[in-house]
Amino acid sequence: MSGYDASEIALKWVTRLGVEFHPDTYGGDYEPPLSPADVDEYEDDMELLFSLCGGDQVDPYEVCLDAMRRAGLPVGGTEPPQRP
Repeated sequence: MSGYDASEIALKWVTRLGVEFHPDTYGGDYEPPLSPADVDEYEDDMELLFSLCGGDQVDPYEVCLDAMRRAGLPVGGTEPPQRP
């Protein structure tokens, strides 16, 4: 995954999951279900996304909302829960 940035990771999953994408959702909880390999890839990507955002330096949720906007998807106005 080297060379990716947080916005590319978010756009990758927005493209695959659409408006259902949320970085706090466990990869195995999506419907229709992701394959076990996709769950592993998703979880690795979300860990990297949060790491690349550097804690408080960049808001990972805003990165994901921006990816949805770039993909032309509707963006709601609710505050997402915090990832543990």
